[in-house]
Amino acid sequence: MTNLFACGRCGAQNIPYGMTPCPHCAAPLAYAAPAAVPMSATAPMAPYVVPASSMSAVAPLPVAATSLSGIGRRFVAGVIDAVVVGVPTSLLFGTTATNSTSSSWNFDWNIDLPTLVVAGIYTVLMTASPWQATLGMKALSMRVIGEHDGARISHLTATGRYFASILSAALLFIGYLMIAFTPKRQALHDKLANTLVVTD
Repeated sequence: MTNLFACGRCGAQNIPYGMTPCPHCAAPLAYAAPAAVPMSATAPMAPYVVPASSMSAVAPLPVAATSLSGIGRRFVAGVIDAVVVGVPTSLLFGTTATNSTSSSWNFDWNIDLPTLVVAGIYTVLMTASPWQATLGMKALSMRVIGEHDGARISHLTATGRYFASILSAALLFIGYLMIAFTPKRQALHDKLANTLVVTD
């Protein structure tokens, strides 16, 4: 588009740029060169950072994977606990965890009700205690923690975990063998109760 100017002497308007003298009063016209418009330098764009609140958080493992207790260590702890529970139960009720002498309490897998009750009370109270472990587990520096928060489990969770452990044993001990194959080394009852067994 042509730039239009006005004469400073006679006030004539719409004089095309560069025309001289003024077509109306013959006065010489002086034009200032139009100022060059500098091209604005393109500023580098800062990298876009995704807000932390919009990112889907993946709950990390509350402990290092190397501290998860394996099946061998847990088996040895189980043997110790079987002795701890079996001896006093045998003395009190005349029964053992491997050979029931009371036909009225006999289960198909030779575990009697008194043994289950004593073992249940023992396991629940110990795993929900500040120790977070039975005597067998404590001897091998193991403890039970919550799967998601790494905290001490409640008595309610410990009770559910104990009853789930009976299911782990009833299924031909497949529930216990899962420790060797699951990523977090969890038995069936650990998965059902959302717990982990770790080594300190």
